[in-house]
Amino acid sequence: ARGWQCSRSLSRPKVVFADEPTAALDHVTGERIVRLLNKRRGEGALVMVTHDPSMLGEADRVLHLVDGRLHENPSSELPPR
Repeated sequence: ARGWQCSRSLSRPKVVFADEPTAALDHVTGERIVRLLNKRRGEGALVMVTHDPSMLGEADRVLHLVDGRLHENPSSELPPR
């Protein structure tokens, strides 16, 4: 039902914001939702927040938020813990 609602509400937007769209879903369904979001964004952008790195396979760019700062390449930019 969640995927159906998602597909009905999107119609070629410039930006799609998705905050943890796969959080309560099994892995296979989560991947389907991410593919649907990517397909529906068309030429627009998908901005997705997730704690599941396996959902980022189709991402053009990945940013990490650490201590209130965005990092594009966490291995070289993050401060030591």
